[in-house]
Amino acid sequence: GNITVMAQSNETSTVAGASFSAAGFKIGMGSRATDSTATRGKITATDIGVSYTMGDIMFVATSAKGKEANAANRKDTYSNVGVSYTVAPGVIAMVESANYDRSDNNTNDGSSTWFGVSIDF
Repeated sequence: GNITVMAQSNETSTVAGASFSAAGFKIGMGSRATDSTATRGKITATDIGVSYTMGDIMFVATSAKGKEANAANRKDTYSNVGVSYTVAPGVIAMVESANYDRSDNNTNDGSSTWFGVSIDF
């Protein structure tokens, strides 16, 4: 059908997610929790992604947030937007831009933009 639901768990983590598609839109979301260890605090994360297809063009956007329960209460955020275009059967041109922020370490913060072409023989 148009709705997919998933859940998984083991001794140290739990993951759940769902997706939905209709009228050219696809929406997916998920959540994860990982227990603390001797060297790391409990980690929780959530994300959501949306795509919309209109003929040969697909627009995408994602957002993710994570948190580690440690002395710095580390928080990570990520966002991404992009578009792809089917130039010809098997040839897709893509461009995306992303931003990342880590609250306890500015060394890894930044943004990037990339371009690509996918060719399927």
